[in-house]
Amino acid sequence: MKKIAIFFYVTGSILVTLPLIIFQRLQIKSIIINNIINMLNFKLNILTILILFLSITIIILFDIFLLKNKSQLKKNIIMIEQIFGEKINIKLNTILSLLSGYFEELLFRGYMYFFLIRILYKNGFINNLYIELIIISFISSIFALFHMVQGKEAFFISFLISIIFFISIKLSSSIWYAILAHSTINFIEFTFIIPYQKKKLL
Repeated sequence: MKKIAIFFYVTGSILVTLPLIIFQRLQIKSIIINNIINMLNFKLNILTILILFLSITIIILFDIFLLKNKSQLKKNIIMIEQIFGEKINIKLNTILSLLSGYFEELLFRGYMYFFLIRILYKNGFINNLYIELIIISFISSIFALFHMVQGKEAFFISFLISIIFFISIKLSSSIWYAILAHSTINFIEFTFIIPYQKKKLL
């Protein structure tokens, strides 16, 4: 399971990065690729940092103090132990957290978002706030479905996180804040929250 997780995220990260490199090197024009490349520019935005910091803190506190689903926790622990073993490997967790944050953000809030925007725009839909909110909600639902295996609460939290990540991208015009926040949540969840819940609830 550990090798599968590493292979999945390494391969996924390569697959979402290669088109960006190839299109840029060969100077191929693509609205979708160009938009993603523009989002990979880092721009300092204090408001985005504050929003993400507060959001992550609230999510972590909610996870620690309010989630008490023992049967789902047991399933989550089994999944995590299949990847990391009984004791969390900090180095492996750091690598997987960074790769998953990078891959999932570029996939969902990069490729998927701009692809849907482009399809609707080509078919005569005006790119306005309502259309964008529908697309963001749709992508957030798909993102949340991927986390459904962790339980109903994880679906709801993942949906909210996805919306917050979209807000961070809109505010900063950069995807790096969402990538770093995503990676941080994954790292904290596996390194601290799950072991804490295991001791407290099981």
